[in-house]
Amino acid sequence: EVKTNYPVGDFRVTEDEEKKQTVIELSTQREPLTSLRIVTPDRNFFRRAHLEVKRTQHGSDKWVEIGRGSFSEIDFHGFQPKVAFIDFPEHREEIYRLIIHNQDNPPLQISGLETRGNVYKFLYLNNSENNYRLFYGSETAEKPHYDFTNVLDSLRESMQTVSVQLSEEIKNPEYNADSDQIGFQFLESKWLLVLITAALVVALGWVLVSTGRKI
Repeated sequence: EVKTNYPVGDFRVTEDEEKKQTVIELSTQREPLTSLRIVTPDRNFFRRAHLEVKRTQHGSDKWVEIGRGSFSEIDFHGFQPKVAFIDFPEHREEIYRLIIHNQDNPPLQISGLETRGNVYKFLYLNNSENNYRLFYGSETAEKPHYDFTNVLDSLRESMQTVSVQLSEEIKNPEYNADSDQIGFQFLESKWLLVLITAALVVALGWVLVSTGRKI
């Protein structure tokens, strides 16, 4: 795995005095993150912490833990152990929430956050005589699975690859964000459910009436 630092967007720090916790909400651009650390001018501290993401369950939002660890930085008579990052399985979220457990210690001064994550390369079979365009941004597209993935993996060591660079990014004039969101959402309509239920009731009544006449 190859790791790199990713920029952190806005973050907001609040103190929960009753629970003795520092709560930090941070926003990202859905990068493939795997670890996070706090930046603080404080020294000689040890804090346990856990990281959460928001999930919708039964129609309501709920924070779910995805990683747990500790932050520490000790500088005492040449003894300098340091734990910088909390590691967690790769996630691509817009909002994260970091909970730092202060216990009976004063809250740390949080001056910034740093995140790290995986680096991915896009590898495909092409014809050098053609020009290619890369489309992205769909909220409903799913990751494809092709047979040649295994073939490329077996030939990776012997293959000659060429590194290329994308030209200037332009907006796709044919992309319709509304149509991308429609999909099968009509199936979630309560009116559709009412119509289906009414149709089933009518069909069941017709079957009962037909059966009663035969008897």
